[in-house]
Amino acid sequence: MTMPVKSFPQNTHKTGGKATIPDPGRHIPSHIALFMPSLGGGGVERVMLNLAGAFVERGSRVDLVVCRAEGPYQDRLPAQLNIVALRAALGWR
Repeated sequence: MTMPVKSFPQNTHKTGGKATIPDPGRHIPSHIALFMPSLGGGGVERVMLNLAGAFVERGSRVDLVVCRAEGPYQDRLPAQLNIVALRAALGWR
């Protein structure tokens, strides 16, 4: 008779007969860069700003890289968020 084999996802640890998953909050990088095209009023932009705000609240330094730093969400940026607006180089060939 064969016995079933227990398998655990790779990021789990088996301790005392129980499988535990490491606390994801412990592994947040200290500096994060997020990219989005603009601060437009869509759902993706709202989610990205919520995500950026959550990282800031957990103590990370967050750069929000945008092509255009304009749009309806321009007034909803967390104070600690650093906005990096990309600019096209002139005379590029």
